[in-house]
Amino acid sequence: MRDPSNVHLFHNTPSEAANRFIRSSSSPSSQFRILFFYQLNTSSPGEMNSLTRLIAFRGASTSGGLLSAVVRPLSTGQPRFCVFKIQSPQEFQEKVKDSKDPIIVDFFATWCGPCRMLTPRIESIIGEQKGRVKLAKVDIDEHTDLALDYEVASVPVLLAIRNGKVEQRLVGLQDTDKLRNWVEKVVKNEQ
Repeated sequence: MRDPSNVHLFHNTPSEAANRFIRSSSSPSSQFRILFFYQLNTSSPGEMNSLTRLIAFRGASTSGGLLSAVVRPLSTGQPRFCVFKIQSPQEFQEKVKDSKDPIIVDFFATWCGPCRMLTPRIESIIGEQKGRVKLAKVDIDEHTDLALDYEVASVPVLLAIRNGKVEQRLVGLQDTDKLRNWVEKVVKNEQ
């Protein structure tokens, strides 16, 4: 069973967390401590640098020796390859219609439950393609003209666009396997 005294969860700024860590590390019975941060955006870059050094050099073992530590960013999801939200019709023209690469356009609404369920699925599948296809997200409430131009009557709608032309359309919430097959078809049509 884990000793809960060896795990510290800080919700404070990095400088406050560093001070708490220094005070709590004086216990000779602790072999190591794990530090979690919820707030990584600091007003001062020096705060994060001093905290990184603290983590790298402050880990004390029972023998008084130094623990080696590697500080690196952690990610729990798929990398987000080429996923972007359309901010204007001009951006849609530049990034989608004028693109030579295949683009999947996700027409969604923030209030739409199936859209919220589709988002992680399609983003994960786009991540698996490692840049061979891009995902453009279009909020129909912000860009009603684009939705009307592409005859989007309900959401979610996925369009496969290449060279400014719609090649394929997928309407409604789909399971992951069907989405994966559809995206692979879009990519294969390119080759």
